[in-house]
Amino acid sequence: MQPDCARTQDSRARAQDSCACSGVEKLVCRDISARQALGLRKYGTSLAESPLPLSSWLQHAYEEALDLANYLKRAILETEGRGPQTLPAASLDAQNSPIDAHGDGDAAE
Repeated sequence: MQPDCARTQDSRARAQDSCACSGVEKLVCRDISARQALGLRKYGTSLAESPLPLSSWLQHAYEEALDLANYLKRAILETEGRGPQTLPAASLDAQNSPIDAHGDGDAAE
């Protein structure tokens, strides 16, 4: 059996070779590949090999969706000329929240 890093490099090379996309799609493929490498370095395992239960995957996805909603709302406000300096300060006490207040997806870990 190959070491994890060798398998990852092989699968990444196959994914890039088999990607018939161009333009934006090719950039997204590269981003996915970079995220996979980051995840392997950070957690030492791939998504496919991770032992987390489904409930943990759903919690992680939910938190990522909340982060996305926040990023989109902030961008929308900026396009309307209402940047972050015009928004009220956060009123939720992050210490009491089960959701990751820093937006890095680590609350459920």
